[in-house]
Amino acid sequence: MSKQILNHKTFLGITTLNRLRTDLSRDRCFSYWGGAHADLVARNGFICDYNQYHFKDDEEGLWPLTPEVVTSIPTDERIDGVSEITLGSLVKSPISIFSDIRIFKDKAKVFSRTTLNITAYGGGRIIKAGNHRNINARCVVLIRRRKNGSLADFNKFIHDGLANHLSHHEDVIEVRSQVFIPWFKALRTIFSLARNEATEHQYHASIVIGAKDSIGLLSALAQVANHSNGIADHCSAIHAYSVAKTLINRVDGRATIPQLKPTAKPRLEPVRRVLPSPPERFSQLTGTTPFKMIEVLKSAVKKPEDVVSDKAGNIYYGGQGGKIYRYNPETESETLIADTAGRPLGLEYLPCGALLVCDAHRGLLKVGSDGHVETLVERVHGLPLRFCSNATASTNGTIWFTQSTHRYDFEHYQGAMIEHRGSGQLLRRDPDGQVHVLLDGLHFPNGITLDASEQSVIFAETDAYRLRRLWIQGPKTGQLEILADNLPGFPDNISRMQNGYFWVAMVTPRNKSLDRMGTMPGFLRKLIWCLPKFMMPKTVRTVWAMAFNEHGEILADMQGSMDNFFAATGVVETNGRLYMASVEADGIAVLDTPSIPKL
Repeated sequence: MSKQILNHKTFLGITTLNRLRTDLSRDRCFSYWGGAHADLVARNGFICDYNQYHFKDDEEGLWPLTPEVVTSIPTDERIDGVSEITLGSLVKSPISIFSDIRIFKDKAKVFSRTTLNITAYGGGRIIKAGNHRNINARCVVLIRRRKNGSLADFNKFIHDGLANHLSHHEDVIEVRSQVFIPWFKALRTIFSLARNEATEHQYHASIVIGAKDSIGLLSALAQVANHSNGIADHCSAIHAYSVAKTLINRVDGRATIPQLKPTAKPRLEPVRRVLPSPPERFSQLTGTTPFKMIEVLKSAVKKPEDVVSDKAGNIYYGGQGGKIYRYNPETESETLIADTAGRPLGLEYLPCGALLVCDAHRGLLKVGSDGHVETLVERVHGLPLRFCSNATASTNGTIWFTQSTHRYDFEHYQGAMIEHRGSGQLLRRDPDGQVHVLLDGLHFPNGITLDASEQSVIFAETDAYRLRRLWIQGPKTGQLEILADNLPGFPDNISRMQNGYFWVAMVTPRNKSLDRMGTMPGFLRKLIWCLPKFMMPKTVRTVWAMAFNEHGEILADMQGSMDNFFAATGVVETNGRLYMASVEADGIAVLDTPSIPKL
């Protein structure tokens, strides 16, 4: 086995071992721990990272049998999960954590006992940063130091021995190790509420391991257990807990939990980005395709972000407040069909009569024909879907969907554009529920559709002013290409491909000032970001949609103005008409569908 020691980052941390209350159901405890309690902890400004690991309760321990080392987990010692916090400041963070009595009082709601461990600065190391991507199996290894052994030797063995060797396995994506500081009498007195474990049951180190899958994880543990020298010399017990669920609630000082109530704007971290000059078309407010508005449908829903249709010509939309409606053009009646209790964005009608709903607060949902709301994807590799944007589905049940940014909530989406840092993703959910990150670092990916043969997915990158195509079947599988580039406006939602073409809602023309911000000094952009909303640059009020074929050729360019509607973010063609939705305006705009030339 390689003896090479990887470059690593050090950190100051707090690891809490938690046992759930036995008078409450396990599901209820985990739900509260990962919900209300996580929200309370994640909002603490001095925390850099905050992870939760919920353990399975039916395994004796994953670590292979090792001579003279206890590897099976005794029933009376079993813990239910671990909270892992990385602190941002050597002085302020611990004071802030321990002074927030609310956190410790709140623990009593679901935990029967907690054991808190502190890592000295440098005692925590990120040996291999997985960046939370495509980790499908994880375990937390808790280690007990052999009595009378050297603390310095134990520290070296954990970091440079076990953790380093684990990181070299080909299937291991993430390795993070910690050696806890000894608990001397003064600390026991000060933090007695947080430290109530018998000495013989205390742990002295932990290693978090993330792998591609469970087979790779077990292979890595076996390889290291069989080839690492000195395990019995340094360790009296190694308990490897299988993680049932990972919740990553704060990353690099930013809470990842979606905003459910108004909060302060997250900090901006600008990057330099040079964009091409917009085409001449961006300054023109009329298109080449006739624009004929019929009416704006009055609706009970406010600011619907997207609109889709079924085969019968009914249209669906949802907006502020979480309610989703169906509108029947023949009877001119509107019916409430579901309430997500979140903020619906992109929609996709399925042949079975259900709706896919991208909800900014709740993730990827499925609304049945009976109105039942089912959560399909809430988290991806531990991270919440913070800004689920739009989705499309193939005939075999596979779903492709976009996350516009994992750094900003829907309420603060402008930050992603001012920052100019690509933080969006293209993802895939397989019929068995597995979720994969296909593309990362995208500039506000948004609308999405499949081509007619389901050989590729086509999606809009709003902040890159382009449409892109990812081949998912056939000889080009895996290839990514630009379908239409340097568009004159911001492309948003895409309608389903039909008759060889699809519509793209164009929110507003390009903004030269926003483009120039990519090269503006970071401190100036941070000042702009601090401005109240009414002082931010205003968009041009227009109504605009473009039609493309699957080769990226423009078939229609329809733009005009209406007194009571603007900033179209969704568009669908049905019944010989175009229906448009807007995240800025109320109601659904209805326009005559122009004739589309076949190229």
